[in-house]
Amino acid sequence: MADRRKEILLAAARLFAEKGFEAASVREICRAAGANVASVNYYFRSKEKLYEEVFRYLYESLGRPFMELAEQPLTSIARWREALRAWIWTSLDILTDPRPPRSWAARLFGRERVAPSEAFPILYEKFFVPIRATLEKIIGQAVAPGRNSDLEVTKWVVLLGSACTTFAYRQPPWDQIMLPRGIERKKWISELTDHYLRVVCRCLPEKGSALLPHAGQGKRVK
Repeated sequence: MADRRKEILLAAARLFAEKGFEAASVREICRAAGANVASVNYYFRSKEKLYEEVFRYLYESLGRPFMELAEQPLTSIARWREALRAWIWTSLDILTDPRPPRSWAARLFGRERVAPSEAFPILYEKFFVPIRATLEKIIGQAVAPGRNSDLEVTKWVVLLGSACTTFAYRQPPWDQIMLPRGIERKKWISELTDHYLRVVCRCLPEKGSALLPHAGQGKRVK
């Protein structure tokens, strides 16, 4: 019984990623899973709940690295840089990986960004916000506390989040533009990660931040 439920879940993840929530029918999903058409109601109660469960299934594995990064004690600039680099690299690695289930997650996320489904408010609160919060926590440790510190964190989260999530939905010819030929995928995302990190470390004002409590000479994160 558990295997049949997972078969439906995987078939739904693939078809929702390929076609979108509206276009992928329950009948088509059940046929792909080799299940009776009533199975969706039996296991998930509705197509909408199945869609939410697909995100939950993907989030449980793909979201874990982000949660672990946010839990690390960032007691020095070096540790902070390592954590931020890992966050950026992990995001790019997931969103550019052509293999499922990562490719499904990227397409589903991309679809929700371009044309949010009716389920978006639930998906946003349960799955998107927690991952965004991990980046906010990392960035926040290098921003000086003050009246505009939350806004400063948001600026960097939007900048880095957008730079990474732009890879989530790449219809041709954008796939060849964003993932250029002649360079191996992981080498490319490593170079992008280092580039993004240099920009942040050059511009982010850490004076008076929790990482450098005695800073005050206008230094930057190096």
